[in-house]
Amino acid sequence: MARVRRALGELTRGRRGVRLEPLDRARWRTRQGKLSARERRWAQNCGFDAGAGQLCLIPDARGELARVLAGVDVSSPPFALGALPLLLPHDDYVLDDGGLGDGLIGIRDAALGWALGAYRYTRYVAPQKEPARLLLPRAVLNEVAPLLDAITQVRDLINTPSQDLGPLQLCEAVRDVARGHGAECKVFEGETLKREFPTVHAVGRASSQAPRVARLRWGKSSDPLLAIIGKGVTFDSGGLDIKTSDGMRWMKKDMGGAAHALALAQRVMASNLPVQLLLVIPTVDNAVAGDAMRPGDVIRTRAGITVEVDNTDAEGRLILCDAL
Repeated sequence: MARVRRALGELTRGRRGVRLEPLDRARWRTRQGKLSARERRWAQNCGFDAGAGQLCLIPDARGELARVLAGVDVSSPPFALGALPLLLPHDDYVLDDGGLGDGLIGIRDAALGWALGAYRYTRYVAPQKEPARLLLPRAVLNEVAPLLDAITQVRDLINTPSQDLGPLQLCEAVRDVARGHGAECKVFEGETLKREFPTVHAVGRASSQAPRVARLRWGKSSDPLLAIIGKGVTFDSGGLDIKTSDGMRWMKKDMGGAAHALALAQRVMASNLPVQLLLVIPTVDNAVAGDAMRPGDVIRTRAGITVEVDNTDAEGRLILCDAL
């Protein structure tokens, strides 16, 4: 999170930066005539025509970097500047001419794309390069900071391998968010889980990392109920209907629904929306062991409905039905 925030800085009267101008080919045809003769020759000699991904670093008379022309793809504005923080030399940059190629990219999109492009997961490997920094007005920084924090939290959770993010750690993440916003948080586990959420228990019982359900409540009971539920399978081997190695490789991400649900709940509370928030995250490690659920087993759900297990790799619908 700190690395993402370091990619943005406040634009103040006394703070200077290298001028950065995002362009597409249509804008470049009209823009190049407004450059100085020296800048035009430099861009031509570099073969710059504002194609997506192209950069033209223009020096001043002393050889110092003075201006950057960046060819961008404007079909997806939030990501147009995403590659630049780690491509450009480490320095401060300001969007030229007020900014954004005469409305080519909105300033909020520019800030989001730049900061998210600077994201790297650094828990196990130190970054090799610090991102370049984009200077923006304080109001823009304040507007995008909560969203950046939420997206970074989602990415960090999904990127964390299952050895360090099991059901216990995912529930701790819910507790941390609850503490930060004065919300009530309860975690169901053990015999209570088996009684209250039997399908969650059935899916997760074979793992050495015990299954759990985290429940967060926030807001006034008189406000409309907003319920958010996220699938928290911290690793999915497929169970006895085991996945192939290729299918299993990225299954640490099977808790991505829970990560998004938690981040959304955090945004709701940070925005102080007039709702009664209920967040429910069922979380399991779908493992293989002697007491794993089997194809053909019949499970009675929290709602009292019996379900016959056809394939143990269809575990998501089981844990979500109890949460719902």
